[in-house]
Amino acid sequence: MLLDFRFRENGATTLINQTDHETRVKVMKEEKIMANKADLEKGLALRNKLLGKRAAGGTGALGELAPDLDEIMTEVLFGRVWTRPGLEPKMRSAITIASLMAMQRLPQLKGHIANGLNMGLSKEEIIEILIHIAFYAGVPTAVNAFQLAKEVFQENEK
Repeated sequence: MLLDFRFRENGATTLINQTDHETRVKVMKEEKIMANKADLEKGLALRNKLLGKRAAGGTGALGELAPDLDEIMTEVLFGRVWTRPGLEPKMRSAITIASLMAMQRLPQLKGHIANGLNMGLSKEEIIEILIHIAFYAGVPTAVNAFQLAKEVFQENEK
């Protein structure tokens, strides 16, 4: 298994390359990691569609504190993974909601419930996803997820 993770700090880019259990760290002074422009553009377009009116708020703390990670995430996650053939974005959104609920990633879950609405999931479909996952993730997790869904649905009605 190969995992590359890059981040910028004090003018240097750090590459963490993990192969199995061995971790090597290389510091590349003042080297810019270039994105695949086509994937980055696809990622930005998809991200804007996912976020809807929330896209105007910018990328938040991640974009401010770790802009390279934000760019990599936009290029790879949204520009390559979310745009792969085989699953429609609506289905990917449903899977993401279910996964985040099961992992109890509540702030991200709230955002992805809103994203799901933007990708064409109905309120009823989101409720059914939460009910289904409740039996795998547990009732306390479901209670939290339904509270977040209620907040998102109320915000969406405004």
